[in-house]
Amino acid sequence: MAQRLLEYNVLATREHARPVLSCLIYLRRDSKIAESPLVWELPNGEKILYFHFIVIKLWEITAEELIQTDLTGLLPLVPLTKDGDQYGVIDEVATKLATAEEYNLLEFARRFASPVFKDGSDHEWLNRRFAIYRDILEDSWVVQEERREGKRDGLRQALLAVVHARFPEILDLMKKQIDGVEDPESLQDLLVKISLAQNVEDATMALFALDKADRETDTGHDEPAVSG
Repeated sequence: MAQRLLEYNVLATREHARPVLSCLIYLRRDSKIAESPLVWELPNGEKILYFHFIVIKLWEITAEELIQTDLTGLLPLVPLTKDGDQYGVIDEVATKLATAEEYNLLEFARRFASPVFKDGSDHEWLNRRFAIYRDILEDSWVVQEERREGKRDGLRQALLAVVHARFPEILDLMKKQIDGVEDPESLQDLLVKISLAQNVEDATMALFALDKADRETDTGHDEPAVSG
């Protein structure tokens, strides 16, 4: 991890032409924690590199320390701090984020708090605390993207199941063609066509039509015709 951080530091320094101070934040306890500095030595003991970076272990700092930074983007991490599992702490974080209308961050805060509150009664309190923001959170890009991903996964599984049952000879081709398709509507359209296909040739044509449409979407225009 320390060497990877060094690589990021060098890339950022070259791109921005500014001194870069790297920071490594550990959210939960880990058995392999990188410690600063990273030192490279030659066999004779001569030091050829000394890389200093900051290491933050959230479970070692208090919630108040993080809150007092006044950095709104760090508030979702507060539940992971030393005393972040207190009702009052979560209440303060939720109030600050709602007041700032940072609803996407509010959703992240709820999710980081979920594994911290392990008892059933704690789960109930957490659900009640964030329930007042339910309508707002439902519209957050975090939730919307998860729903979109869930729909994609469901459609891919349905496609594979239909092809496995009807046209197993093109199952490998199907896996390859749909792997990079991100648009749920395209997958749904393909599912209808595969379900209605009369034979393997029709199913294969539908697959190649999907690939062509996907490439045209990526480029933003139709591919030019090629004359023979």
